[in-house]
Parts: sequence; C-alpha cells; structure tokens
Amino acid sequence: MEQEYLDPLLIERIRDGENQAFKVVSDHLHERLAALARQLVSRVEDAEDAIAHGYLQLFIHRQRMESMSNVEGFLHETVRNYCLDLLRKEERRKNLWRLRPAWVARSERAVPENEADHRLLKAELAYCIRAALDEMPENLRTAYQLFIVEELTAEEAGKKMGVSERTVRTYVQQAKERIHTAVIDKGLHILLIFCVLKFFLEKN
Repeated sequence: MEQEYLDPLLIERIRDGENQAFKVVSDHLHERLAALARQLVSRVEDAEDAIAHGYLQLFIHRQRMESMSNVEGFLHETVRNYCLDLLRKEERRKNLWRLRPAWVARSERAVPENEADHRLLKAELAYCIRAALDEMPENLRTAYQLFIVEELTAEEAGKKMGVSERTVRTYVQQAKERIHTAVIDKGLHILLIFCVLKFFLEKN
C-alpha cells in the first residue's frame, strides 16, 4: 500500500478519476482522517459523514490537485471544516431551543417523543420562526418578544414599549401573520403546524 501511495503517477490517476487511485488514498489516509474527525465530533456517524464528504469533494475538485501533498491537505481541511460546521449548527440549534417561546415548549407534549421526524420538524419550525422575527420591524419583534415569549400582558408590554395595549395586540397579530406565512412558505408538515401553531395562533 505504501509503495502504491508513493507512486509518482498516482496523482495523475487521481486527476483522471480512477477508482483504484482513490482507494489507495483512502487506505493510506483513512485512519488519520478518522482520528481528526473523532477529535472534533462525538458521533461516529458524523465522523464517517465528514470523511465521505471529504472524498466526494476531492473527486469533484480532483483536477485542481497538483501533488499528493495537495491531496492530503485538501482532505484534512475539508474534513475539519465539515466537522466544525456540524458543531456550529449544533450550537445554533441549542441556542434556538433556549430562545423558543413557552407555547413551543407546551406544544412538545402534543407530539409523541418517539417520532424523530416530528422533533426534527419542530427544530426547523423554531429556526423558521427565528428567521421571520429577525426580518420584522423592531416594534413587531419587541411586541412578540414581550407578549408571546416573556408572556407579559398586553398592558405590561405596552408600558415597556410606550404604546397602548391595543397597539401591542396589533403588533403581535402582524407578527403572527408574518410567522405563519413564513412557516407555510417553508412547507413544513401540516400536522406539525397544527400541533404547534394552535398554541401560538389562539393566544390573545
């Protein structure tokens, strides 16, 4: 295997997309890449996905490779970046769940906990809501935060914002409509929307 990896023609075979050449690279570098991935992510499946992604990207960009040193560096960087991206996504997901309003937490009881697809959709829904809030005018976002997330009364929220109770309710309704539109545009599962948004849309 070592002799094959040191073959000066190997880089040309890789650039030509030869399957056996990629196998030689995999046999030689797999353990090193696996050790790198496992240092960064805890799940074995994620580490394997990172390595598979690295080889796929190598195949896509094989014509750019000029030496085996390029190949090693490219794979190392690609696997590392994939793992770091997974970690960033996981951190964002945790932050979103910390920010989720009380009605989302209450709605979790409406969906059986053993249904992984529903839990994933709820995470997507939370992300969709956060994105919709970020695009709203500040008055709508603030009213939503105070009335829905912090569960203040319309009167209490109005005092904090310096507006009337009626204005707070108007802002909240506009925010609801924008979020509802964003959720529908996202195409999330209608049953999940019903389970989760019924708490949101019925709050007054």
